[in-house]
Amino acid sequence: MKKLLILSNLVTAALLAALLFKSCSQPQSDESKNTEAKVAAKSSNEDIVLNYADSVFKSLTIDQALEMKRTFVSGTQGSKDTKSIVFSLSAIKNMVWYIEHHTNETNLKINPDSLGVTIHFAQYPSKETLDKLGFELSEKKKNEYANRKTVFFVPTVKRGGTLVEFDPKRNHLESTQSGYKDIVPLNIHYKQMTSPFRNVDYNNASPIANLGELTPPFGNDYQ
Repeated sequence: MKKLLILSNLVTAALLAALLFKSCSQPQSDESKNTEAKVAAKSSNEDIVLNYADSVFKSLTIDQALEMKRTFVSGTQGSKDTKSIVFSLSAIKNMVWYIEHHTNETNLKINPDSLGVTIHFAQYPSKETLDKLGFELSEKKKNEYANRKTVFFVPTVKRGGTLVEFDPKRNHLESTQSGYKDIVPLNIHYKQMTSPFRNVDYNNASPIANLGELTPPFGNDYQ
């Protein structure tokens, strides 16, 4: 009799285990999947994907960028090396958003695969030139950054096999408001901005991104 009870209990336990395994292994319902997807998307939108519509990334004027490029190329006396440059993730994402958003909003047909960024090697000029050109740096940083090597970023788009540096926002506004039919390169916009007879002025900040924080060498061993 005891053996029969033990056998009966074992059979019952096996049946319960089978039912439990079946319920756990059943695929989730569509409703359950949709709920999980919505929760994941909500988390992603709130925690990762930021809206940079009201943000302005740190940028250089075209005159500042040209001077920094000239200073680097000429190899001026007193040039100082830089150990590294730190870019915050938020600043990089802000720049990417700026390029993608305004390119997407433009009336021009632009292939996303043609977009890019040119990284220019550059050098901050002397302290006197930093003051003259109105660099938005504290006095402390002007003294630290003067004559230091660095880099800056310029949006580019490939048109007809040629890389063209351009201003995504200005091209967006001109294509929608002025009916421009193709990309206007940054150097053409610069000429328009400096011309006394300019007919386009959207009071737009420069697209030349200056995102990094310099880390000068701490010593010859770079430790």
